[in-house]
Amino acid sequence: MVKEFLELEKETIGFYISGHPLDAFREQIDEMSYTLSSEKDQIEDGSKALFIGKVESITEKISKKGNKFGIISLMDFHGSMELTVFEKQLETLFKLDLERPLCFKVDVSNDGQNTKMRVMKIMELEDAKKEKIETKVIETPLDPKVIKIALNDDTSTLELLYQMVRESRGRRALHLIITSKLQNVLIETHLGVDDSLDEKLASLPWVEVIA
Repeated sequence: MVKEFLELEKETIGFYISGHPLDAFREQIDEMSYTLSSEKDQIEDGSKALFIGKVESITEKISKKGNKFGIISLMDFHGSMELTVFEKQLETLFKLDLERPLCFKVDVSNDGQNTKMRVMKIMELEDAKKEKIETKVIETPLDPKVIKIALNDDTSTLELLYQMVRESRGRRALHLIITSKLQNVLIETHLGVDDSLDEKLASLPWVEVIA
């Protein structure tokens, strides 16, 4: 009954509200190392990845060379994605239980603009647990941490700030806005910090966190 209700939700409004078809398998899936559909464009070129989801549809087609292939719509916890499989993989797919989540090991090509995935293997959850897949992710630059400081003659205040910055090393570039009566100056430092700096700066009334 729950399954039918979820299918009705998806059919009528286009997404699920009261639950997700994969909820019954969430504990098993979360024990595995896999990639979500929303993260596919962040996979490094030449890397391997594992996608886990429920096959929503299979569209069979014939290539210009007369070869059969299929377009799979795979739904996971973050949405849906399409994967192309060839004839032998289609045969494998139809032998599996399409009502249960399936795992697709893919080879990824990413030129920075387009991400292409070649399906290497199709498995059930238990078999996929035995696969060793190391997925390399492209590190996306983080927005800088911007703080505003009122200029004064007390050098000890800057020394205190510098100490806090050293204790909060991280990946976000630190930008300083120095304010004075004449003008404000933006300094893009070569230091990197994390968000733990915010809590430390809360004790300094002459410093304002902008972003």
